[in-house]
Amino acid sequence: MTASMNNPLAQLRAHSAAVVATSRKTVQQFAEKLAQDPAHAFGWADNAYYAAAQLKMYGALECTLSRMLEGELKVHGRDVSLVEALRLLHAQHTDLALRAARWPARSPSPSANQIEADTARAAAEIAELIGHELDAARRAAQV
Repeated sequence: MTASMNNPLAQLRAHSAAVVATSRKTVQQFAEKLAQDPAHAFGWADNAYYAAAQLKMYGALECTLSRMLEGELKVHGRDVSLVEALRLLHAQHTDLALRAARWPARSPSPSANQIEADTARAAAEIAELIGHELDAARRAAQV
């Protein structure tokens, strides 16, 4: 499969790469602020938590999409269509978001709870993004 920008997987990978780059920059800026004034940095760490969660989720998605684009679309050794690949990615991220909503983190550590909530938020954001591409791919397959 070629990585042209008409390919939904290529578009998702490009978007994921952009989010990863922005998230890395945000985390790096937080690290710099942390070195300068730790109390102040932690007091305003919400963006850093979310950036770390996005880095985790979008980074994993970018790797998965790269593997899909470099080779054939296979799941458990069998070829799948573009629509099926998108459907599986959508289901995976939707499941992550729904599980986190049903069973939110209840650690005694507020920081651990925050990163879990932000990871679920990133998973939901990715599920929504993939859902739009899945709908478009389904429409195109019907034509």
